[in-house]
Amino acid sequence: PIRAAAGAAPAGSPFEHSVSFWRLDAVRVEQAFADGSVVPFFRFRAMRGVRSNGALPLLDAPEGSTVILRIRNRLPVAIKPLLV
Repeated sequence: PIRAAAGAAPAGSPFEHSVSFWRLDAVRVEQAFADGSVVPFFRFRAMRGVRSNGALPLLDAPEGSTVILRIRNRLPVAIKPLLV
């Protein structure tokens, strides 16, 4: 399963309570449709952590906190993720 990867800053760090770190891999999957067709697609898979929302990582940070997101592309092409 795809899992979220939120971790705290290292203990003793000045950012210990205000920074969220997430590490994700962009990996290839195939998406099947009701008509039987299959198309290549990609998903983000967490490198560590356990939080998820269905098949997708659940990334959650308190309001006003700093977020550091690391995405490793394991696809044969470049990606341009959109974060909303």
